[in-house]
Amino acid sequence: SRLKQTSVFAEEALNLTPRWLLVGGVRFDHMALDRATIQTIGGAVDRNSPVFDPISWRAGTTWDVTSGVTLYAQYTTAVSPVSSILLASIANSRFRLTTGRAYEAGFKASGWGGRASITGAAYRIEQKDILTRDPNDPALTVQGGRQSSQGVELSAVVVPVKALRVSGGVSRTDARYDELFELAGGTRTDRSGNRPINVPSTTVNASALYTIADRVTLGGFLRHASAFYTDTANTIRVAGHSVLDASLSVPVSRQATVTLRGRNLTDAFYGEYSGYPTTNVYIGAPRSFEVALATRF
Repeated sequence: SRLKQTSVFAEEALNLTPRWLLVGGVRFDHMALDRATIQTIGGAVDRNSPVFDPISWRAGTTWDVTSGVTLYAQYTTAVSPVSSILLASIANSRFRLTTGRAYEAGFKASGWGGRASITGAAYRIEQKDILTRDPNDPALTVQGGRQSSQGVELSAVVVPVKALRVSGGVSRTDARYDELFELAGGTRTDRSGNRPINVPSTTVNASALYTIADRVTLGGFLRHASAFYTDTANTIRVAGHSVLDASLSVPVSRQATVTLRGRNLTDAFYGEYSGYPTTNVYIGAPRSFEVALATRF
């Protein structure tokens, strides 16, 4: 496969008032794919050279309610191939791009002399023209499916004392197939309402960094993801997991710092995501340690 892509984009920001800002942008992409598949028997070549010229755009606004509180909202459009464009099969490369749109609104507030901040957002994402089954001939794959997700996110950072920085975040996602049919046992089966693969409903992260005598920094990091499914039928469920990491950073000179990192300290055994086929699950990395040297010039 050979892919040539050219993109042109423009953005603009306009202050309607000292507190009210409008932003907008537009993007044009030209994607030309040249793909050839050589049959192992006979050596026949199946060639396909689709060209895509999508246009996407976004518009948004921010409002400074006070010096420490900002509200924002934005609307975005996007396009995406039905699968990885370089690895897509000849059949999939013949489909048009899927289209999507996203709505998002949120806020950011800071206070306590800049030592605390909190950010929140609510969003909805919609994607159309995903692959589904032909209602008249279930053996055929066509475009026309739809999926969506909506959720909320909240994150915060607090510096209670100069040496300590604590942060955390949580997100909740309700993702579903709004319209999707598959061929199961020779029958066109409705998967509408099911959760898309590899999408946990809840994720949580927390971290703390503590600096001793303005030199040695200790860090602790916790992340959690709830269960997810590996198939559109939602019959194969992978349990959620929590992973604990830690770090120790020591400056060895004015230009160099040595960091010792420990990952997955509890040596948790967990599935990270699913690939193909749906019965395959990629396992998260086991407990490990590493030493890194960072230098500045």
